Order: sequence, then structure tokens, then C-alpha cells
Amino acid sequence: MLSKSGVIFKIITIKGQVLYQDVWQANNGENKIQLTTDFLANGIYYYSLEYQGRTIVKKMTIQK
Repeated sequence: MLSKSGVIFKIITIKGQVLYQDVWQANNGENKIQLTTDFLANGIYYYSLEYQGRTIVKKMTIQK
């Protein structure tokens, strides 16, 4: 049986300012996120995924 739970997704600047935040429902296993980055300027950002008290933070680069 698959369980669903909310995953908090954030996009954060290098200085720690949260530019985007949303809660998405996810199933156990692999999930995909599709996000338009039109509101972001070229640069380096971080994104975080928080689920059941655990947080993963990764770096991303936007180049248009």
C-alpha cells in the first residue's frame, strides 16, 4: 500500500531568503517535481525538501 504525505519544497538564495515554498503530496518511491523558474534570475540557489522531520538541501544553478 502506498502512503501519501506532504513534502515541503523551498527555493532559497545563498543568503537564506526563501523565494518559493510549497507543500506537495508525494507517494512512496520516486516522485518528480516540475517547476517553472521564470521568476528566478541567473545565479546559484539552493532547494530543500523536508519530509517527516528530515531535510535534504541541494544546490542548483539557473542559466537562461
